[in-house]
Amino acid sequence: MADVAEVLMIEHEAIRHISRFITPSSELSLADFHKYLKAVHIEIEEKIVFPAIEEKLPEGRKDMVSIIEQIKADHKLIDTLAGNIAKWQEKGDTNLVNERFPLYLRLLKDHNLSEDRLVFPWWKELDLREVKSAIKEAEAIIDSFGRENYIEIIGLSPESFVYMFE
Repeated sequence: MADVAEVLMIEHEAIRHISRFITPSSELSLADFHKYLKAVHIEIEEKIVFPAIEEKLPEGRKDMVSIIEQIKADHKLIDTLAGNIAKWQEKGDTNLVNERFPLYLRLLKDHNLSEDRLVFPWWKELDLREVKSAIKEAEAIIDSFGRENYIEIIGLSPESFVYMFE
């Protein structure tokens, strides 16, 4: 069984890989990808990981709270940009889509690197009971999105999923 921070870092690797191939007109649409990102990845971070880390921060490291708040603001910015790209696609404004789509991917990748570097190392402060509880909560979020959809988007094998979550 993996822990939630490991799963999110694996997803970050998958996102970096996906970003090399996803385009506004690729088979994996921005809408489907962003739906996963919002319903699963960001949900796990904001509902499970960030609150658990904030609770365990030592008194002298409350500066991390502002870093986590900035990460949450990034989530909103990325979501807004994806929504705008979808609107521009509907309107047929391909120039604006083609101009902003790489920005979306770059923001997302830079954001994920910040999480890997600044936030996820704090996950090691949690005790084993909290880590095991968190992975079950994450699995429930994934199941509500659709395990098969998750596996397909991230590019995991079903066996890898079972290994990580069960």
